[in-house]
Amino acid sequence: MESNSFVNLIQSTALKELPKFTSDPQQKVTQFIDGVERFGTFTKLNESLLHTIATIELGGAAFNWYDNNKETLRSCRELKQHLRERFKPSLSTAKTQLK
Repeated sequence: MESNSFVNLIQSTALKELPKFTSDPQQKVTQFIDGVERFGTFTKLNESLLHTIATIELGGAAFNWYDNNKETLRSCRELKQHLRERFKPSLSTAKTQLK
């Protein structure tokens, strides 16, 4: 029983550390997706629950985009793929961030 409490505590802490993705220019969608994937690996959540966690962690323009497209973003795989496509940095943004 103590083992379950410890696992729950670790999972709760890991979830708190997962940052919201708002599509702010300073954020990288790949870092958000990597964080979601690490959380999924660590917690061993199924894809459906991981999809729910990922959508809860969307904010601002990213949440608005998801809300407008949620009918086509039903799986975690689809969500990650479309997040990458929609929020990949433009070439000019990438160059600016390198400076």
